[in-house]
Amino acid sequence: MNKIFFKPKQILEIFAYATGILSMGLVIVLSLSAVLAANLFATAPGLGDADSFGVLGGSTVTNIGDTVINGDLGVSPGTAITGFPPGMVTPPGTIHAGNAVAASAQSDALTAYNALAGQSCNFNLTGQDLGGRTLIPGAYCFDTPAQLTGTLVIDFKPMTAD
Repeated sequence: MNKIFFKPKQILEIFAYATGILSMGLVIVLSLSAVLAANLFATAPGLGDADSFGVLGGSTVTNIGDTVINGDLGVSPGTAITGFPPGMVTPPGTIHAGNAVAASAQSDALTAYNALAGQSCNFNLTGQDLGGRTLIPGAYCFDTPAQLTGTLVIDFKPMTAD
């Protein structure tokens, strides 16, 4: 089962890529520490050095167009970053191409991923079209590829335990 995890401040940046990623099958973990921990849903781990990154790649980061990244841009263990400019990283974000900062962020991202991957699924949406749906905080599982044929709303409102 493939998985993807979203940070609230990155949701708009990631949304553009969701259609392609969803076709592979995934788990979406929508996390707000206080909301989720209080309601016994997925618990958001700390992101450590990865927290400041808007984009963090493994081998190459390629941009086509006028992308604006709010946060750091990095790649590790690779070093290739192309398309900046025309893309831009807004201050105080900086570009980290294969340096120690990017390597540490990759390590911390893997630690967070492993913590999330070990959590239980709150909602299984196998075989459903995500278009027209609103997802609340939690861990979403897909055993087979999902479809996104319309607008997907990610709602970070506090939940109440039923």
